[in-house]
Amino acid sequence: MDFSEFRKALDDYRVGCTGPEADQIFSIFDHNRNGTVNFEEFMSTILGEFSPYRQNIVRQAFTVLDRNQDGVIEFEEVKSAWDPTRHPDVINGTRTVEDCRFEFLDMFTTHHNVEHGFTPDKSVTLDEFLSYHRYLSAFVDTDKQFKTLMSGVWNIDLVETTAPAIGGIQAAPGGVFPQMYGKNSREQWKYDFHRSLFGDKDNTPYKQNIYEVNTNTRRG
Repeated sequence: MDFSEFRKALDDYRVGCTGPEADQIFSIFDHNRNGTVNFEEFMSTILGEFSPYRQNIVRQAFTVLDRNQDGVIEFEEVKSAWDPTRHPDVINGTRTVEDCRFEFLDMFTTHHNVEHGFTPDKSVTLDEFLSYHRYLSAFVDTDKQFKTLMSGVWNIDLVETTAPAIGGIQAAPGGVFPQMYGKNSREQWKYDFHRSLFGDKDNTPYKQNIYEVNTNTRRG
């Protein structure tokens, strides 16, 4: 998109700004100052920073999916690995499994095609995987919610590690990455989803239900 197309888009969407203001806005998007704005420049400007903490979570998911550790995942493998039944919106009843599945397939397919210039290339690299989740991250408010979402839909095992770093993200003393813990992905996801809804208090619905079940069992 060059400046004339950018200015037309502003006019079409009735963004009231002067010529100098439009030029100033365009320069914010035009990172390499070549007089055009590509998709990557536009999206990175809109989305803002992708924190190292969230990047580390995405890298862990990619490592799980990249079974032969060659740095590439097949497009169809990514689609089949995504599990909408553990999406937080499905769990809390605000959306259906099919809604979440359709949204993911639509967004990921569109992003993949744009990244590869609409060629038949069906490989997904770490950079592309990070790029997609950078876009997704913009719609998730907190790190806790992002971790809950990622551990759910990608079935990530969040465990302690003695590795010095993952993808350039340094571990804390003792080899533990920040807030990466849990016995396995399903237990971790349930724990995080529980905390994201009710916090750390003991009088939560889940704990109350467990207490009532145990009490009723003893009474029986």
